[in-house]
Amino acid sequence: MQRHTACEPRAAGTPEMPRKPNGVTRLTRRERWVVENRVKYRGVPNKAIAPALRISPHTLRNHLSSIYAKLGLRRRLDLVLYAMENGLDRNAADGEDRAASM
Repeated sequence: MQRHTACEPRAAGTPEMPRKPNGVTRLTRRERWVVENRVKYRGVPNKAIAPALRISPHTLRNHLSSIYAKLGLRRRLDLVLYAMENGLDRNAADGEDRAASM
C-alpha cells in the first residue's frame, strides 16, 4: 500500500483519509450547553452560575473538566476564546446584562 503526502495528488479512486473531528463535534449536546452558558456568564464564579443552570457547582466543575480535556484547554479564558472562535457564544450577548446583575 502506497502512502501519499499532503503535497502529492491522490490517484483517482483512492479513498480519502478520515478527518479527525474538531473539538466542537467531540462535545456532547450538554457540554455545548455548558460552554454557551459559561461564556454567557463570563466573569461570574461557577458557584453563582450553577444554580442558574439548575445543576450543582460540583456537576458544573465536572462538565468543565471534561470540556477542557476534550478541547485541550487549561483555563476559562481559553474556553471563552475557543467558544467565540467556534460559534459557541451564541447567547453571550444576552447574558452580559444578567452577569452584571449577579
